[in-house]
Amino acid sequence: MTLAMLLVLISHHKGLTLLLIVIIALLFIALTPLVKNGFVE
Repeated sequence: MTLAMLLVLISHHKGLTLLLIVIIALLFIALTPLVKNGFVE
């Protein structure tokens, strides 16, 4: 999938974009303490 196709999908599916943002945010929140505790000394 090219970036242009992705942009077209995003522009047509606002709900899907919002869902994607929420998923990324949740992943970031979940991974941050793991990174602080585990990988970074």
